[in-house]
Amino acid sequence: MEDKKITRLNEIIRFCISGGVGVGLNYVILYFLTEKLHVWYLFSSLVGFLVNVISNFIFQRFWTFQNKKEADIKKHLFSYFALRIFLLLLNSVCLYLFVTVYDFWYMGVQFVLTIVLSCISYFVSKRIFKGKGK
Repeated sequence: MEDKKITRLNEIIRFCISGGVGVGLNYVILYFLTEKLHVWYLFSSLVGFLVNVISNFIFQRFWTFQNKKEADIKKHLFSYFALRIFLLLLNSVCLYLFVTVYDFWYMGVQFVLTIVLSCISYFVSKRIFKGKGK
């Protein structure tokens, strides 16, 4: 039982590290495009999010959940992409509402959304890459 807890803790740590790399890329791209190139913040968010998705798929599948089966890669890619599209839509709608309607700072809203969506992403990604109940 103790080994299972350590394994899960290591998995969560790997998820956070690899997710942190993607989130870091997302924030840098969001900030740079919005503040330096004066691109609309929602488009900047989309570009950052897509870079995040690509890096996270690679890290989560191969490192976090240690799935190296080539036979499953198309299925995983489709499922992971569907998850990320759902999260992108949720992220964009919430970002738009809180920035445009409620006049919150876009970076603060994105920070909170990152935490909430990361929790959802962990549990669904685990199902995608490891299967049910593993």
